[in-house]
Amino acid sequence: MRLPGAEDVFAGYRIVRRLGAGGMGTVYLAEHPRLPRRDAVKVLDPELGADPGYRARFEREAELAARLEHPNVVAVYDRGREGEFLWIAMRYVDGVDAGELVAAEPAGLPAERAVGIVAAAARGLDAAHRRGLLHRDVKPANILVSTDDDGADVVRLTDFGIARSLDAAATTSGSVLASFAYAAPETFAGGPLDARTDVYALGCTLYEMLTGAVPFARRSPAAAMQAHLYEPPPRPSATHPALAAFDPVIARALAKVPAHRYGSCGELARAATAALAANTPHRSAPHRMAPPPPSATTGPAGGPGVTPADLSPAPHPTASAQPRTPSEPGIAGPAGPPRSARLLLIATTVAALVVAAAVAAVLVRGNSTAGTPVATPSPATTTTPPPTTTTSAWGPAAYIVAAFPDLLPSEPTGTGYQGMRCARNDDEGSWLHCPATTDDGINVNIRCDPSRAPVTYRSDTLGLTDIHEESWTRPSGSGTIRWATDDTAGFGLLDVAFDDPDRHFCLVSASGGSGGQDVYDRWWRSAPL
Repeated sequence: MRLPGAEDVFAGYRIVRRLGAGGMGTVYLAEHPRLPRRDAVKVLDPELGADPGYRARFEREAELAARLEHPNVVAVYDRGREGEFLWIAMRYVDGVDAGELVAAEPAGLPAERAVGIVAAAARGLDAAHRRGLLHRDVKPANILVSTDDDGADVVRLTDFGIARSLDAAATTSGSVLASFAYAAPETFAGGPLDARTDVYALGCTLYEMLTGAVPFARRSPAAAMQAHLYEPPPRPSATHPALAAFDPVIARALAKVPAHRYGSCGELARAATAALAANTPHRSAPHRMAPPPPSATTGPAGGPGVTPADLSPAPHPTASAQPRTPSEPGIAGPAGPPRSARLLLIATTVAALVVAAAVAAVLVRGNSTAGTPVATPSPATTTTPPPTTTTSAWGPAAYIVAAFPDLLPSEPTGTGYQGMRCARNDDEGSWLHCPATTDDGINVNIRCDPSRAPVTYRSDTLGLTDIHEESWTRPSGSGTIRWATDDTAGFGLLDVAFDDPDRHFCLVSASGGSGGQDVYDRWWRSAPL
């Protein structure tokens, strides 16, 4: 079955003309079969309709969206399946999307307008969150802007309930990079999604409308993913100093850890409004400054220019004034796990197009994961050597370096095994990231439980091929190792778990190379573990 054209009848609607197309489908202006009304009918790509999981979620969430009546949300009228195509009928908005506004003003929108659009979108998002509906794809292209009789902006969010997973997006062409540009770290790392996932995307949207550029502009989805996971949020004032009041707003909205972000989109909007008031003398659109000279943040993910400073966790300037509360209201289940559950340390395999920079495993407490744990360390008194004067430079992560003295650099400015440089990637001291130093190098992540509870990798190997698993014994101790290949992305993944109490609270993950066996041969065989 082909896509409809002008004058065709599709699902009872007579197609008037095509309005546009994107990474998920094509939108048409169509006449309602019975009412004197024109609707926007979005026809989704056929591979989405062929996915049973997506189809079930689409039907469920389209119904939720249809019940959502809010002035800042595009009304959903109907949905269905026509042949191989899923479709959804929505209110037709005679206007433009916020992405078109930014394209027309590449130096950024006036701050008043940008904040006004974000505030209106935030009202719609919060209303959806209260009803248990997560957007999952907040970006300027999904914020429609028209004008009322007085010329004021009328803002409506569209595409509720039809966002595909990033795994699926990564396997297709189209707007893959656009989707990655606004994606929160937890969407890559396999963590639970809640309202704060949309907060992150709305923060990215605010940054783009203020500056004219997405916060982590990269040439590939893999590089964008790496930036969202590891690089600190950019400061709007780096584009124009007059936007300095927005720096802490963006820093908090784009925090890597969901609990460090604003608890709702409305809270983000209020902070942006306060920044606008502080920024009153400089409300005009900023003049675009010349870009900085090439640096680590403009090169390939995990490339030679990356330094530990580039990978340090983003600061949270408002943390001292506002408590970090992981239990903010959420949607589709608990908003965020309590601290004990947050120690389910996540670094899962990212799907297609994620290269050696991908995080390679999921950590779970020894007896808390479904299925049979691969590594089953026996409880014992932890005898990890206390941090030395040198390793104490690592702060809360010093115990990780003390557990792997031959693998990791003794201080943040040093080098470890195979010359790798490492940096802390969270505030709690549970994660060290050591990026590859060459294009074909090995990317290493070490995730540990600060309470020293035993951890191991999950049994889930979805999307991997050529999977191997074995026990290992070396003079230093014993454990299990699993290595596999992501054929779609073309890199290898290797996870090492430990039996001995000095290290059984950590998982070491390596990724890169041409496949799992390549990582095993080039990294594991001589790794000082």
